[in-house]
Amino acid sequence: MDGVSETTGLPGVRRGKELSWRREIPFGRSSPIVTKDRVFLTAIDGDKLITLSLDRITGKTVWRREIIRTHAHKVFKGNDTATPTPATDGANVYVFFPDLGLVSYGSDGNERWRSPLGPFDSFLRCRCLAH
Repeated sequence: MDGVSETTGLPGVRRGKELSWRREIPFGRSSPIVTKDRVFLTAIDGDKLITLSLDRITGKTVWRREIIRTHAHKVFKGNDTATPTPATDGANVYVFFPDLGLVSYGSDGNERWRSPLGPFDSFLRCRCLAH
């Protein structure tokens, strides 16, 4: 496998019609996920760990949840605590923040549960032997 899709018949992009909407969001490196009617993503703003639910058609915020982190672990400079991509079962969203753990929100944005995890050491330690 070379990571290239062989799928055909995908919708084309017409000049001037590339974007349905655009909006500013807080910093984060997670990939957005798309469901039937929502886009979910995570972000970070200072000590606020943010989960956003956006309307898929308009891009407007459906809900925004913030959790204040109580500690921060050192992470690789190409990552941050909002790097992990959310997951969904189509109704609920599950987000993971290395500085907090796993959190689940319902489609209404109410927190369903939280599971503290960690601490995590994101740095690989390698001992190389000279031959």
